[in-house]
Amino acid sequence: MKDQNVLLSELSLLEVATGHSLPFSSPWADVDFVFIPIIPINKAHWMLGRLQFRSHTLTVFNSTGKSYRRWMVLEGIEPYVKVLPALMNTLGISKKGPDYHEPEAKELKVIIDDTFPQQTNGHDCGIFVVLNASYLIFGGRCSIP
Repeated sequence: MKDQNVLLSELSLLEVATGHSLPFSSPWADVDFVFIPIIPINKAHWMLGRLQFRSHTLTVFNSTGKSYRRWMVLEGIEPYVKVLPALMNTLGISKKGPDYHEPEAKELKVIIDDTFPQQTNGHDCGIFVVLNASYLIFGGRCSIP
């Protein structure tokens, strides 16, 4: 990312990442991963992202894998892949990884997971973001219809 000051221009993003936005939230530096609702650049489909700090991995849970193809996901999340490593570096979260001495932000590894239940229509993607997050939070102990 050429200009890391772009991260500072949107104060709410930094407030969320540092734990100052909500009274019950934790700073990103204190957790191993965060869930992120992702809307791609074409704004066609909501997906769930899980950003894991130690492995510098963004896992994208796509609930319409048959119609919203992998290449569309990769193309649509490109801004996230560029901004999130710079944000992690700015916040000092990159230190959780083995390469924290690097001066530049480490690239994110992207995994697209379409093994979760798939929606059967074109308008339930937001619901599936919440259901997939619940499923992951509760260790698979809840059902997804």
